Amino acid sequence: MNVNINNVLNLNFTNKKRKLITPSTRIYRTINRQRLFEMFENNKNTLVRPRCWKDKFENLALNSTILINGEKADFDFKDDVYCQCWSTSNASDAIWQIFSEGKDGIRIRSTVGTLLDSLIAETNVYPSISCFIGRVEYMTDGQLRQFAESHFKWGLGSDGKAIAETLLIKRNAFIHEKEVRLIYLSQDHTPIEKDCHHYTVDPHNLIDQIMIANTMS
Repeated sequence: MNVNINNVLNLNFTNKKRKLITPSTRIYRTINRQRLFEMFENNKNTLVRPRCWKDKFENLALNSTILINGEKADFDFKDDVYCQCWSTSNASDAIWQIFSEGKDGIRIRSTVGTLLDSLIAETNVYPSISCFIGRVEYMTDGQLRQFAESHFKWGLGSDGKAIAETLLIKRNAFIHEKEVRLIYLSQDHTPIEKDCHHYTVDPHNLIDQIMIANTMS
């Protein structure tokens, strides 16, 4: 395993006591069976841009306007980030219903280290500042805005962490998801129309358990 522990992120902006994730932490992802079949047929795993998600608070920090020398500016790399959502919860009816599209649900299991390592192995350009995995922290709307306004007060940094951490905040309404996110920061300013990042993976190595919904026909 090639995982750099520094790329496993446990954000704690709200100072709550929560169990940290480690490379050995088991994680789960609920998908429909067609996506599972495609993964095995194509040997590809796919991350998407957060702008494709419905929640307006997603990627709030990078979508915020900043002041530089008194003038408003945007982060020109805000669409160079990609995510994939997993969970530390192995039993959630809500997740089954929301993410499996009804009766077509399949839950796959992996570990934090195995998932991150699969992305690192297929990233040729600066993987140490491009590939991360982290535990999502849940906040009130006010805390989300405070985070967005203050997170970059000391600058962006050079290791990619500060940017990756902006994808690890979410509203309290979703706390039941116990989410973990795989994050890829593209270093080549991917064309704006490309909303997905695909990378080669061996599903037999990535997935160590498959569970089928008991409602599947």
